Amino acid sequence: MQRRQALLIGSSAALVGLVHPGLAYADDGRDVVGSWSGTATSTTVPLPPLRTLFTFGSDGTVNESRRLYVPLSPLGPLLATPGHGAWRKTGRNEYSATIQLLYQGTAEHPTAPGQVIGSETVRYRLLLVNGGRRLQGVIEVEVKDAAGNVVFLGPGTLEADRIRVEALP
Repeated sequence: MQRRQALLIGSSAALVGLVHPGLAYADDGRDVVGSWSGTATSTTVPLPPLRTLFTFGSDGTVNESRRLYVPLSPLGPLLATPGHGAWRKTGRNEYSATIQLLYQGTAEHPTAPGQVIGSETVRYRLLLVNGGRRLQGVIEVEVKDAAGNVVFLGPGTLEADRIRVEALP
């Protein structure tokens, strides 16, 4: 009985090895898949740099997180949701991505406290550099009010470093 179980386990392990011949990790540097820590900078409006975190999934999805509270914006003080979107490879080490966020007026908002007051769409053109450890690129930010009117449109840059596993000492 034990010999039979051992053969079954060994056969299963061999089959898994055939189906998944090599394991890939999100920080192996071969593509954009994985998590990144970066800074977005406006190139036309004097805004402070924005720290941001990204995760690019192997299924073509991308999620972005940044500070939630934005005290100064074209729409007044607001809270932003995390960004959700999609990405695709466009060339050797080149990628495009688009994310969308929703904006809600804060409790201090003069006309719409607690209400959805707009949205933001960010389009990215990115290049994987430095052996897959860095993303560089250009962005275009479009902010719309709740009625869909564009209230801000501007270019910028993004630089991000891959978040890698840091083993405990």
